[in-house]
Amino acid sequence: MSAEFRDSILRKHLQYAFLLDENDNIFPCDEVSSNFLKSICIEDFLLHCQCLHINQVNVASTIVINEASYCMHVVPIDPNIDYIPKKYTFLSSFNIVVLQSQPILSEIMQLVNSDSQFYICQKELNAYTNGLFFTKKDSTVLFVNDAWKEITGINTNEMVGKSIYDLNSEGVFTPILLPIIIDNNQDYFALQHYSTDKLAIISGTPLYDSLGNIAMILICISALDLLELQKISEESLQQRDKDSISSIPKHTELSRQLDLIVESLEMRKLLQNTAKAAHYDVPILLLGESGTGKEIFSEIIHSTSKRREQPFVKVNCSAIPASLIDSELFGYEPNSFTGASSKGHCGLFEAANNGTILLDEVGDMPLEAQAKILRVLQTGEIFRVGSSKPRKVNVRIISATNKDLVQMVNEGTFRMDLYFRLSVIIFRILPLREHKDDIIPLLLHYCHCFNKRYHVQKTLSDELLAILKEYSWPGNIRELRNVIERMMIICVDNVLKPNDFYSICGDHDRFMGKTSETPSLEPVIVNGMPTLKEANEYLEEILVERALKLGGSTRNAAEILEVSQATIMRKIKEYGIQM
Repeated sequence: MSAEFRDSILRKHLQYAFLLDENDNIFPCDEVSSNFLKSICIEDFLLHCQCLHINQVNVASTIVINEASYCMHVVPIDPNIDYIPKKYTFLSSFNIVVLQSQPILSEIMQLVNSDSQFYICQKELNAYTNGLFFTKKDSTVLFVNDAWKEITGINTNEMVGKSIYDLNSEGVFTPILLPIIIDNNQDYFALQHYSTDKLAIISGTPLYDSLGNIAMILICISALDLLELQKISEESLQQRDKDSISSIPKHTELSRQLDLIVESLEMRKLLQNTAKAAHYDVPILLLGESGTGKEIFSEIIHSTSKRREQPFVKVNCSAIPASLIDSELFGYEPNSFTGASSKGHCGLFEAANNGTILLDEVGDMPLEAQAKILRVLQTGEIFRVGSSKPRKVNVRIISATNKDLVQMVNEGTFRMDLYFRLSVIIFRILPLREHKDDIIPLLLHYCHCFNKRYHVQKTLSDELLAILKEYSWPGNIRELRNVIERMMIICVDNVLKPNDFYSICGDHDRFMGKTSETPSLEPVIVNGMPTLKEANEYLEEILVERALKLGGSTRNAAEILEVSQATIMRKIKEYGIQM
C-alpha cells in the first residue's frame, strides 16, 4: 500500500479500533487500524492506552497524534454478554480501544447539519471507510452508507425507514445502543453481533439540534477481522500471558533500595502499573490497610516521575493538630500570631514546589483543611497565615489512606469534590494475605537483614515458614517485619521454630482462631543477647503503636500513656510508625 493511498484512507476514517489484553498487548481490529499503528509512535500510543486502562472504567481522554486530535476510549468487554457466539468468547479477555478522529467527526456533523436530506449528501457519506448509519431519536433509520453493508453483509435497503427495535427483534443485529445513549446523553461503545455471524466494534454518538437537544444518533462500526483474531486462541492467549508475565521484573533497583520485595504476580503487576502512571502528572490515590507499603509506593511514583529531581515532601495528616494545619501546610508570615517566628515559616506545600507532596492518612484531614487542599488543586495557589497575597505552587499530589473514602463521602466526613480531584488514578495496595507468594521471600529478606544488623546467624525452619505463610498478617508487611525482628533478637536458638513465633508474639490462640484480633502484650524475656536499651525500645514501640491504635489519634495516645503529645510525635518519627 502506497503512502499516498494509505493517507487518503486515514483521512476518511472516523474511528480506529483495537483490542487491548490485560498485559497491554494491542491488536488492530482491521487493516486500516493496522496501518494507523504504522503511521504513529506505538510507544506513546500504548502509554495513553495504559493510563486509561489502569482505572478500569469507561473513560475518555483527548490526545493529539501527528498534529491531529482524537478522543480515546478504553472499554472493558463484558464477560457476561450472551450474544457473542461461543467460538468468540476469548474476546472477553480483552478491552476495546477506540480512537475517534475529532476533525472527521466534526466534518460529518457539519455535512449532516447543513443538509439533513441524506440522499443529497449520500456520495460524501459513502466516501467514509467506516460503516455509518443515522437514526432519529425515535429509533427510525435515516441513512446507511455502503461501508456498513460491506462490513456486515446485510442489505441496507431493507433498513432505511425501519425502527432499530424491529431490526433487533428480527435478529439483524444486537445489541442496540439508542436507549443507553439517550438515557446517559453521551457516547457509548460495545461489540455488536449480526445475523451474518459477524462481529464489529460499534460506537454511538448523539448529534444535537440548535437548541441542544438530541436530534439524531450517529452509529459507527469497525469490522473485527475474526479470521486473524481467531489465530489468537485461548491457548495462545494463555501462553502470551505467561510470556508477558515472566517479562515483568520481580524487582527494580529502586524497589530494592526501598526495601520492597515483589515476587507475586499481583504485586508485580501493581508495581508495573504504578511505574506507568508515574509518568502522567496527575493526582494519584493509594488505598490500602495499614502496613501494606503505601508510603513505599508513593516513593516509587515520585522517583520514576518527571519530578524525581525535585523535592518529595511527606505529610502525616493525622499527626498535625487541627489548630496548626494551616501554618504547617501553607506557612505563615513573620509575627502573624503569638509564638510565630519573626522570620516567618515556609509551609510544606511551598517546600514541595515543583516536586511531589504525599498527603498520608488523608482520610483523617479535617473538613476545613480539605476545603483548603481543594483550593490548592483548583488554583495552584496557597495563602500563608497572616497574608492576603497568594503564592503560586506547582506540586503533584499523592494521597494515601486506609479509610473508605467513598463511605466517608456518603457520611459527609470527606468532601466529594476533593475525592474526585485526588482520585484521578487509584491504586489499591493489596494486604499481605492477598499476595501470599510474597510472604516467604519477605521473611527470608528480613531474616537476612537482621542477621547482618545484629551480627547473628539465624534461620527459619521449614515448619515455621509453612505456618507463617498461612498466617493472616492483619498488620501486613509492618507486622511481618516486626515479628521477625523480635524473634531474631530474643530467641536463643539459631533455628527458629513455630513455638518461637507463638511465644514471642503471644499469638498462638489468635492464629488458631480462638480469640480476638488484638494480640496480648507478652513481657520481653532478655536472654543476654539484646541490650537493655534495645529491649526498652522494643517495648516502647509496641506500647506507642498499641496506644495509637486504641486512641485513634496522637492526642488520645498521649493521654493513654500519660505523656505529652510532643513525646508521641517524637516516638512516631523515631520508630517510623505509620498510623
